[in-house]
Amino acid sequence: MATKMSIVLPDDLATRLREIAGEGKMSDYVARAIRQRMVEDELRALARWESEHGGPDITSHADAAHLTERVLFGNAD
Repeated sequence: MATKMSIVLPDDLATRLREIAGEGKMSDYVARAIRQRMVEDELRALARWESEHGGPDITSHADAAHLTERVLFGNAD
């Protein structure tokens, strides 16, 4: 199921979106970008929670990138 929404983008961003995604495929591109951003936001929130509750401090960009790779791709240290 899908929900139709209206959004407003700056002209330069809308033009680039059309170029990259192609006409008729912009919704898929935007949905993937939103999902990716949501995962990143949730990983940042997890990193903050971990550091506040005695876990390793993974709030720096390098550490968060390393953790993301481990969580998403199962890479071991």
